[in-house]
Amino acid sequence: MMHQTETHPIAVVPEAKMLALPYRGDLRMVVVLPEDPSGLATIEAGLSTDAFEQWTGALREEFVEVSLPKFTFEWAGTMRAPLEALGMHAAFSRRADFSGIVDTEEDPPCIGLVRHQALIEVDELGIEAAAAAGDVMELMCRRAEPGPIAFTADHPFLFFICDSTSGRILFAGRVATPG
Repeated sequence: MMHQTETHPIAVVPEAKMLALPYRGDLRMVVVLPEDPSGLATIEAGLSTDAFEQWTGALREEFVEVSLPKFTFEWAGTMRAPLEALGMHAAFSRRADFSGIVDTEEDPPCIGLVRHQALIEVDELGIEAAAAAGDVMELMCRRAEPGPIAFTADHPFLFFICDSTSGRILFAGRVATPG
């Protein structure tokens, strides 16, 4: 576990606590920690775009004592099935219209394979995400002030790397066995 006592945006939402940690520029990592150690499924079932926007809208700067496990999240795979499930069918067939990109007169092109790979690593040096280049957050400690709010991620939780200005989620994951 990593430990830090610092001022961060935090909120208590129905059945969970949320903590936002700075990442790079307008990016931040939002951690959603269920109050009930076995309540991750309940939080996931209630997760929606509207709920997430309400939760992040409730974040307020507070003095927080953070205990967060080091973790690495890595995934690689093909994206054709998920993209088709979202309605992107034509791009994978000869019906695709890529006329603005290539000359399609003779042999119309289509997408054959889409691969995606993501890496998120959280440790004492900060947060690093493979799709975001540049600086890494540094976890700095300062002398504790009275009464920090405890945020101890010692049971399963969700995490999101978000753009704080647009609200867009760039990465999402879950840590099922912290520590």
